[in-house]
Amino acid sequence: MNLKESIKIVNANLIFVPLLALSSIFIFPSYFMFLVILMFVLDPIAYGKLVGETIDLPKTTWCSLFNVHWKNYLVVGIITGSPLIIMSFFYDDMNYIQKTTIKNLLGFIISCLTIYIWPLVFINKEIKPPIFQGINILLKNIRISTPLILITFFMFALKFLVELSLIKLMPLTSFKVFLIFIAPRTINVYLEFIILTSATMFIKEHANKLINQQELNE
Repeated sequence: MNLKESIKIVNANLIFVPLLALSSIFIFPSYFMFLVILMFVLDPIAYGKLVGETIDLPKTTWCSLFNVHWKNYLVVGIITGSPLIIMSFFYDDMNYIQKTTIKNLLGFIISCLTIYIWPLVFINKEIKPPIFQGINILLKNIRISTPLILITFFMFALKFLVELSLIKLMPLTSFKVFLIFIAPRTINVYLEFIILTSATMFIKEHANKLINQQELNE
């Protein structure tokens, strides 16, 4: 895993980090729908741009990226997020700590399983094949993927600690909102992008090796 190269690509697209960090913090009721729409628009653009630059695709506009990727992003997002949605129906009988623990543990598992799914969704512009291919790549390359799994674990550990801290920090002030939500979420978005670009690089290198092997066999 070439994390240094991934960091370079993410640093060249830093504009998306604060934008997505802010758009994914749903603690402002008055702006909830606006933030949901903003996140829905920005996610496929940011992911498409990062994946495109990682595999050296020609540069394109944000509008083109959104038009190409939004449907696949939405459908795969619903599929991969469905376990969390289903689990939410069982939260009524749990206390806050139990809900937070289960939600983050399940989120961590799903995020690990989708490490290679999301790059494939944006590379192949498909829905169903990337899901099976992505999980297959992960299971066959667990050792190589360990750094990305560890980064994912750190992200959810940070998220878990942030959510637990809410119990003691109510009521929220502007400074507390920044400290508790925006700063950690910014870190997590940055790490999320590093995982995406690193996984994309691995898929690209793996594909190149297969092509070279086929040429040698011929």
